[in-house]
Amino acid sequence: MRQRIQELLRRNRELELLVQRQKDQITELKEEKVRWENGNAAATIPDGASTFPSESATAERSDGAASGEKKLQEQLEEQLALVGELTETITELKQQAAKDSSNSSKPPSSDGLKKKNATVNGQPKRQCEKKPLGGQPGHQGRTMEQGSHPDHHQDRYPEVCPHCGETLESDTEWDSTCEKRQVLDENETNRQLEYTEYRAHSCSCPKCGKRVKAAFPKGVDGPIQFGPILTAKVIYLRVAQFLPERRVVDIMRVLLKVDLSSATVKKMCQRAAKLIAQVLQELERQVAQGTETKHLDETGFRIGGRLWWLHVMSTLTLTCYRISPTRGAMFESLQGRVVHDCMPSYAKMTDLIHGYCNAHLLRELQAVMEQGENWAQKMHRFLLLLE
Repeated sequence: MRQRIQELLRRNRELELLVQRQKDQITELKEEKVRWENGNAAATIPDGASTFPSESATAERSDGAASGEKKLQEQLEEQLALVGELTETITELKQQAAKDSSNSSKPPSSDGLKKKNATVNGQPKRQCEKKPLGGQPGHQGRTMEQGSHPDHHQDRYPEVCPHCGETLESDTEWDSTCEKRQVLDENETNRQLEYTEYRAHSCSCPKCGKRVKAAFPKGVDGPIQFGPILTAKVIYLRVAQFLPERRVVDIMRVLLKVDLSSATVKKMCQRAAKLIAQVLQELERQVAQGTETKHLDETGFRIGGRLWWLHVMSTLTLTCYRISPTRGAMFESLQGRVVHDCMPSYAKMTDLIHGYCNAHLLRELQAVMEQGENWAQKMHRFLLLLE
């Protein structure tokens, strides 16, 4: 529809210029008619001839001017009528293009990338509400509790005093109480949920008298946390299957009987992203500076109700993704040959061998073919033969 509006606007501008030229011609004819009627037209007069042209000549030229003026006036009226029709069509198409799910009965899926950002009085909704993320005051939160009967337990004792270096023997007098932390995870064999409890024992060093406590395993940081298997499933559902956080929460509760919050899902993904950050940087470097042909593309999607852009760079064996709030933020430090669509931002990437994506060209040609252009059909067949 946008292309149709642009085409109609172009035709409208051309008609307006044509109408203006015809108006100018009518004005010139009227001025010429006035000059002839007043006898002020310049002419070459032979010796002895009358200073003014004959009445018949004047009448003939006046009739010609009137005839030309009438013809141009008719053309002008036709052009003005056509301009009026085009203006009405353009207005109607603009009104159709401005409709979306917020101001008509169109479904939200039809909005596409034109979907408006969520705002209140022109301000982003979250900013307008001025509420912090997470639970609000008065909200009754839920805290994950330790299992009363853990399936496994592991006692951990310090081996060396970190203050004086004294070796702590097994017969050291340990405190009667210890700090307990648990990990909830899925058993790899029977797929049952199990609690593993870690008990960190402490004592007073027999040599220096300072307090010494055993360390917990890496990743066991709180009283209760999820293990690596459950965490991997959550990340897989959220990242690989593109499920919203709330759906991941529902799936884990219904299928695995695991209660977790959307905030927990978000933290799991953030921790995983930090762990693989260096790997992704090295992957992007290898693809960008490699000798293989790189295929580039971008698509819009929404984050927090606002439009962002997902950029992709791929070869036959590797693929890199990254997001940006702007569509023209291209990958950097590229070398060699790149294949992409006809977006102008790609043309600004210098020192590269550029190629245009055949699939995009075929779609563009299809649109031209539908307008009745024969050359587009021949080019379309030629590109298909190249494949």
